[in-house]
Amino acid sequence: MSADHSRFCDVFLIARDVVEQVARNAGGSVDFPIPVKKGIIPVTAGRLSVGGVKYTIRTIRKDWRSSQFYSALFRYTDHADVVYSTSLNRCWKRFSACKEVAHLLVDDGATHFTTDVVGLIQRIITDAPFFEADSSIESEYMGVIIAIELLLPWKFRKKLEAMRDAGKTDLQIAEHARVPEKFVNLLLRSPYGETSKRINEQLDAAAQ
Repeated sequence: MSADHSRFCDVFLIARDVVEQVARNAGGSVDFPIPVKKGIIPVTAGRLSVGGVKYTIRTIRKDWRSSQFYSALFRYTDHADVVYSTSLNRCWKRFSACKEVAHLLVDDGATHFTTDVVGLIQRIITDAPFFEADSSIESEYMGVIIAIELLLPWKFRKKLEAMRDAGKTDLQIAEHARVPEKFVNLLLRSPYGETSKRINEQLDAAAQ
């Protein structure tokens, strides 16, 4: 297995583990919409709390009006600030916050940043490429992937597919899960969805 493919599988494992921990913290079960502020964020903070030092993650709203700048992560020794634009709708706020938190789960270097989010999304929609290891675009790609797998988790894939097969539109499914419509389309109607399914099925088989 190549280093790139290994890292790609790692992000799926991390997403699955976080979703399971969110479920345990909620009393053993979780459903749509997957909680971000009361679920994914505290679980991530817990994973980063080591040596008796409690890590904290704050969410901060800013009046950013740029169509190209939705959110940002500011990381410190014992805490992080996730900043997102007040101009976003509820689904995009959830996804943007989740994507920034995802970087805390997978990134550990100064090279793990990019500003080309629009180009990144287009590449994910058309394919599921592997990027140069430890590059900024590779890191941002992984952040988007984890956010998708956290908010539309594998354990509910059959439920999502059943909704699609029953005639629900991507917008109706997105409203149910409270995620941007384009990511429902990405998961259920693009090559990425098949890649996600194949990797998750492989991880299921490996766990048996």
